[in-house]
Amino acid sequence: GGTVLLSSHLLSEVEHTVDRLLVIGGGRVVADAPIAELLASDDVFVAARDLPALANDLQAAGHHTTAQPVAGRRPVLRVSGATAEQIGALAADRGHVLTELRPADHRLEDLFFELTTAA
Repeated sequence: GGTVLLSSHLLSEVEHTVDRLLVIGGGRVVADAPIAELLASDDVFVAARDLPALANDLQAAGHHTTAQPVAGRRPVLRVSGATAEQIGALAADRGHVLTELRPADHRLEDLFFELTTAA
């Protein structure tokens, strides 16, 4: 049981190296927890033939959606407050053709900017 202090701007390497993460933003600690806990996400990515119509139906059902650009592909929606099963059922009920449905991945770089931009 020892501790090693690592400070780096190579966040993709940090993500695969550390067990616990402390992030400082604006002169104060904005996160201090096991990295697995910080990167956990309940959000879901979904894509459909008619993405705007799906987004409208999801929002009408009370789910928060955010369009996420994807390099070289059509954008996807990041949906908060719904499981993949709920999204699939809503899509089936409303006649949407889904082309993608998966848990949202959360990268350390994204988390870092969320935490330090809000600080």
